[in-house]
Amino acid sequence: MTEAAPLEAVGTVIVRDGKILYASPLVAALTERTSAALVGTDPFELIAPEDRARTAERYARRLRGEPTPLEYEVALALPAGERRAIELRVDVDGPDVVVRIRDVSARADRRPRLEAIAALGVAIQRERSEAAVFERVRDGLRAIGLTSLLLRPEVEGVRLEWAAPAPAVADAFDAQVTPFLGMLGAWGPFSRKVWTDGAAYSDDWGAEVGVFVGDSRAEVAEVARASSVALGLSRAIAVRLDERAAIRHYLVVVGDWLDRGDLAAMRLFGAQVAAALDAARIIADLSRRNAELAALNRLGAIAGDAADLPSFFSRAA
Repeated sequence: MTEAAPLEAVGTVIVRDGKILYASPLVAALTERTSAALVGTDPFELIAPEDRARTAERYARRLRGEPTPLEYEVALALPAGERRAIELRVDVDGPDVVVRIRDVSARADRRPRLEAIAALGVAIQRERSEAAVFERVRDGLRAIGLTSLLLRPEVEGVRLEWAAPAPAVADAFDAQVTPFLGMLGAWGPFSRKVWTDGAAYSDDWGAEVGVFVGDSRAEVAEVARASSVALGLSRAIAVRLDERAAIRHYLVVVGDWLDRGDLAAMRLFGAQVAAALDAARIIADLSRRNAELAALNRLGAIAGDAADLPSFFSRAA
């Protein structure tokens, strides 16, 4: 088996008369074959059966000079039966067709995770209390393989209210982070950006943890930074939870597959969480008001039945 291809690198295939004339080493790595084995074969045999007809149809249109997408995503069929997501760009050069191939498997893996976050944002709307909303956030993000933390900014600093680790890092995370629960940490550039702009991305979350712990605990801060790196908690996105009544928190989500391009999706998720918290607060207010009205109605009934003030006060109490 050949060596795995570098992420997002581009390989080249030259096709003449329907057969592969040349395949770059990177293409060989992507297909898990050798360049020599690829030469002389039908290029469409490399495409997964479910994508083969669509790819062949676009290829034929391209050869005829008809408009086709410049780039499109298909799946390679690997020898062991697995799939690898790739992006194709097809250009005609005289008698040859030059196909540029990019590995987008990391992008393909990210898509279902982002879809799961979007689905979680919708599911959260069914919760009817603040505690239930946050419990669903923790459990849902944990199921997607993400670590989450809720922080509450204060004048003097930022307080860590809770932290929920992804299963892969749970044991070590609990040992390292539990001592900091409830702690008031220092404001830093990351937390200020979240609070000012509504969201922020970091690819060095360990450094942000060190700032939170503060210079007065330099040794602890260094351990926190090292632990974050060791646990693979380097990439993080934080979003402010813009509740209508009062903006109280921001949520930090940490995972090794997150990148800056996921900011928009996480902003939407933060808005969904804030909306669920708003709804939970309204429900709590209505429940409290209904309880108060029921108490007043009961007092009215007691007042109507009471023979005198002492008996009314006795029963009302």
